[in-house]
Amino acid sequence: MAIESSIMVLLSPFSATGYSSRWLGNGWPKPTRGGGPMKAKWSIWLALFAVFALVAAACGDDDDASSSGPIKIGVLNPTTSFLATLGLDGNAGIEYYFNTEVGGEIAGRPIELVIEDTAADPVLALTKAQKLVERDNVDIILGPLDTPEGLAVRDYIQDQGVPWVLHVGAGWAPDNLSERGPYSFMVAPTNPQQHFAMAEYAYDEMGYRSMIVSALDYEPGQEIAAGFKEAFEAKGGTIVDTVLIPLGAADTAPYITQMLDQADEADAVNAALWAPAAIGFVNEGRELGLFDAIDVMGFHTLSPDLLDLEEQGENALGITTYYWYMLYNDYPANQEWVESFTEATGNSPNVWTAFGYMGAKAIGEAIEGADGDVSPDAFADAMYNVSFDSPAGPFEMDEHGQGVHTVWIAEVESVDGDVRNIVKDSIPDVDQFYGGFISPPS
Repeated sequence: MAIESSIMVLLSPFSATGYSSRWLGNGWPKPTRGGGPMKAKWSIWLALFAVFALVAAACGDDDDASSSGPIKIGVLNPTTSFLATLGLDGNAGIEYYFNTEVGGEIAGRPIELVIEDTAADPVLALTKAQKLVERDNVDIILGPLDTPEGLAVRDYIQDQGVPWVLHVGAGWAPDNLSERGPYSFMVAPTNPQQHFAMAEYAYDEMGYRSMIVSALDYEPGQEIAAGFKEAFEAKGGTIVDTVLIPLGAADTAPYITQMLDQADEADAVNAALWAPAAIGFVNEGRELGLFDAIDVMGFHTLSPDLLDLEEQGENALGITTYYWYMLYNDYPANQEWVESFTEATGNSPNVWTAFGYMGAKAIGEAIEGADGDVSPDAFADAMYNVSFDSPAGPFEMDEHGQGVHTVWIAEVESVDGDVRNIVKDSIPDVDQFYGGFISPPS
């Protein structure tokens, strides 16, 4: 807009000050009042030279902005709504990395965070993404947290050509990588990624042959349930039923009753739940006798340390959980991070803090790898080559822009009076194509 305004000012002598827009056959304007053709000719050349200089300077400014000065990173996370805790804890991990771990500067360039609340609303998430791009002129966008929000902002962000990093939610269907743009990356596993691996583990290592799957009834939950079912049945197992629970439901008793009615047909329940449904499922499940009738395992969000597990207490004892991050994992990089974060903030991190931290660190490693150049091509080239040791174990980005993780398997136990997820086993190098259930693009 500034360039266009300057051009109009420079060209105004040929309209507002008296020269008509009529042109002679020799390419020079015919003056309609004093000054003569020679004066007109030199005025035109001077004006055009100034225009070209402005355009060149503007282009140069864009290039300079990509490799010098502050780097602006826009963050989309819900800090209100039923997902507020998840978003606030995620922001804590993001701010810890950029403000404390790297001291607010990477590759000699200051980092400026612009954090927006999406309120877990896809429509609002799109509005906030537009603000980050059009008003704040951010270099990179991190987030949003939930898959419906990611799907809502995907086309806009990718059409703008802004580098985009997802730390939790997905922005494209896990089996359709053509929806992902060249500047788009996902640090967290895809919705079914971990569940492909855990379904095989449940069959091979835990000896289950028939199971009930429960998940939340929206895109992430549906993709998780479908992924677990596909992998478990591929091993020869049977999924007796898929029980979908409404998002945000706190009363899960009707769904637990449905599972109890089929308990004699299944070896175990796998519950991929979070937020209010997770608390309700564990507490009501214990009260209604589900844990006595059948084994219960679940996505770590079912009983996450320091969060829902605080409200579940001993009701969660004995649940097998699995996830790409576990707070009480004795993996050295995790112990170091937990200690550093706690010392710096006065609070212990949790799984959602880890999500934010991992997304931020992946961005930081890419900026460092690109020597501070955050132009889309330079940043993307570096991002595809990111790998580092992390609180979640060894991390690397695959050639399609998707994180490769370790899946940690734990059991909820009582330790010195505290109820915790204690790691028992792991599945390394779990990528989005684990087990061949999703094929790489040709």
